Amino acid sequence: MEELTPKANRKFVWGVLFFALLHLFLAIAYSHVIPYRESGISRSTYLRDIGAPDERAHANMVQYALESKPFPILGTPEDDVNLKPGEPDFLERFQAHQPPLFYVLTAKYLKARGFESVEDREAGFAARNFNGLIGAFGVIAVALIAWKISREKWIAIGAAAIVALNPMNVALSAAISNDPLLITLCSACLGSLFWAKDRDWNITYLLLSTVFAGLAMLTKSTGILIMVPLLVAAVWAAIKNRKFTGFIVVLAVLIPAPWWQKNMQVYGEPLLLNAFSKAWAPQRLPPTRSSLAMTRWLLTTTEATAESSTGVFGYFDIHYPTWIPLTAVHLAAIILVIGALSLWYSGKKWGMMITGLFLLLVAASFYRFNMTYDQPQARYLFPGLGFIATLMAAGLVRLWGSKAVWIWAGLYAVLNVYTIVILMQAFALRTDRILPFTGVPTY
Repeated sequence: MEELTPKANRKFVWGVLFFALLHLFLAIAYSHVIPYRESGISRSTYLRDIGAPDERAHANMVQYALESKPFPILGTPEDDVNLKPGEPDFLERFQAHQPPLFYVLTAKYLKARGFESVEDREAGFAARNFNGLIGAFGVIAVALIAWKISREKWIAIGAAAIVALNPMNVALSAAISNDPLLITLCSACLGSLFWAKDRDWNITYLLLSTVFAGLAMLTKSTGILIMVPLLVAAVWAAIKNRKFTGFIVVLAVLIPAPWWQKNMQVYGEPLLLNAFSKAWAPQRLPPTRSSLAMTRWLLTTTEATAESSTGVFGYFDIHYPTWIPLTAVHLAAIILVIGALSLWYSGKKWGMMITGLFLLLVAASFYRFNMTYDQPQARYLFPGLGFIATLMAAGLVRLWGSKAVWIWAGLYAVLNVYTIVILMQAFALRTDRILPFTGVPTY
């Protein structure tokens, strides 16, 4: 176990903070080249908002919170009262099924800045920058996970660098979206659990992990998956230390309970899974219809997910040259395997199993969702970034020590500069064209 001397501790802290601030800086840079509430063309289709995917609908939910209005009710195709799928108004507000924490926090931030409407471009950029700050805290949370698993400062700094400089993660932090908050809260929950274990299941850190888990569930429906590692930790502590830790599961559930109760009253279910499936028709035939269809679905979904793990931007229509994600994914896979083997055989099994279990649950949920809907976007796997970044950082450090971390960071810093350039060019082409328009805009 590596002990941090005062000098090494300063290097660790400043290293992590450097990459957290760099992530914030890049997110702000991205946010100013991605159009905000501008129309354009994507895949030969007119879009009312050409910028970040789903950002317009997320921003509209922030507006409801700004005005202290109740969220609209997600309806069905036969509904004549609530939001009706297929109508333009539905596409403006379809994120109404999401838990409210991100929208409330962003609204409070905008109010404190004196903004009253998300239609204001300056308000939009302020909300994006606020998300960049949330993403920066996510970088710190991932670094703490890596430190608690490995006990090596350069692995922790490397994990911070990997998360901070991943272009797709930067793009998430540059948009109005609840994903960065979910990533940050899930990572903070896992980090707090590891801290509690190191201190003989200290009650303070257990309660902290409970709060983070509850807030994650109040941010996005998939946040409920963090309850499984929490439950495993509670059982583990009860068996190994004979301490009653089951309360952490109960307390975590109490945080989103009022929201779930409201959903029960309005929709008849807490997580709105049925309401969502009724509002959105399946986008593909079931891949389970044949072994050939299943194989093709698995390959195409994994390929698109792997590409977007480095970055696919806009409405999944702005791509890097093929060699960039191809090289990045294969190199990352090799480094990740090296890191996984080194940590496992050095006795870091408990932390790897807990974070790995969470990533496995997120991945299973992701692939299950993609059996019905065509959304092979790696960003949905990013709540499990702590596990991936830790293994990759361990692989880098095992290969060439701290130098490998800085080389990787340097390459990805260049990639981010290149990304800003291609985004500027791509969005200029999509928004500056004369747009023939007839009928109702689509998304």
